[in-house]
Amino acid sequence: MTSPQLQAASPQAQLHYRISDALGAHDVDFDTRALIQQGYLAAGGDSATWEDLSTDVQAAIEEVEKLPRTSWSDPSDVPDDTPDDF
Repeated sequence: MTSPQLQAASPQAQLHYRISDALGAHDVDFDTRALIQQGYLAAGGDSATWEDLSTDVQAAIEEVEKLPRTSWSDPSDVPDDTPDDF
């Protein structure tokens, strides 16, 4: 989902995309992944928005987003300097 499409999406869709991108595109440890998933469900799951998440879950997502990406949905987005063996 491109940035303009994401901005036009509902707050619930924006959160869903943000979490799926964070967990799907980064190498996240088990405990952090569980915290984010459980926090999302506790906040209402599909009806949750960013503001519904606890601050520790928000912080965990933001930390994951800072990690180097390890997966891309479009091969053309993979940086040239990405190692082939990760």
